[in-house]
Amino acid sequence: MHSRSRPPTARSLAILIFVLFTTLAGLCDALKFDLQATNPGTRRCVAQFISDKQMVVGTVSAADGERMKVDIEVFDTSVHNNKHWHKLNIVNEQKFAFTAHDDAEVFYCFTNTLDTGVQPGANMKRTITLHIDTGAEAADLSEEIKNKKLRPLEIELTRLEAILSEVTVEMDELKTREMAMRDVNESTNSRVKWFNTFTIIVLLGSGAYQIAYLRRFFQAKKLI
Repeated sequence: MHSRSRPPTARSLAILIFVLFTTLAGLCDALKFDLQATNPGTRRCVAQFISDKQMVVGTVSAADGERMKVDIEVFDTSVHNNKHWHKLNIVNEQKFAFTAHDDAEVFYCFTNTLDTGVQPGANMKRTITLHIDTGAEAADLSEEIKNKKLRPLEIELTRLEAILSEVTVEMDELKTREMAMRDVNESTNSRVKWFNTFTIIVLLGSGAYQIAYLRRFFQAKKLI
C-alpha cells in the first residue's frame, strides 16, 4: 500500500517562510571581522543610520588575545555629537543599549592597541563580533511573554508583527518626505520657468535698446 504525500498547507508554508526570514535576518544582523593590533592602536568603525527615538540594543565580543586591548566607542554624527557608549578593554561578551536622540549615522568604533614594548605582527589581531538590534527587534517582550504565556513561535510572530508595523510607519514617513520633496521640486521648477522668462525678456529688451541706440548714433553721424 502506497502512501500519498499531502500538499503543504498554507500554515506550514507560512511557518517555513517565517523561519527562512528570521534565519536570514539573523545572518544579516551579525558582523564579524579581524582587527589588527598596533601601537598606537588600529581603529575601525562601522556606521548605521538610526532614527530619532529609536531603541538600539547591541552585543559585542572580542576573541581572546594576549598583550592586546580592544576598546569600543559608540557615538553619532548629529549636531549634538551624542556619545552613547564607551567601553575600555573588552573582555568576553558585552551588552549595551541606548535610545537615539536624533536622526543620524551612529558609529561603532573599535580600537585594538598593543601593550607597550610589544612588536606588531600578522598574528597580533583579535576577532570582533558585533550584533545590533534596532526598533521593534530590540523591544523587550518579557512582560508580554509572561502575561500571555506565549509559545516560542508565537513570540517570534509577535516580534515580526512589531517589525512589520515599524516598517509600515517608516514607509509612511518616506511617503511624506517624498511628497514634500515633490512639492519643493515643483515650486523650484515654477520659479526657474519664470526666471527664464524674465531673462529672455531682459535680453530682448537689451537687444532692442542697443539697436535703437546704434540707429540714432549712425543717424547723428549721417552714416545711414
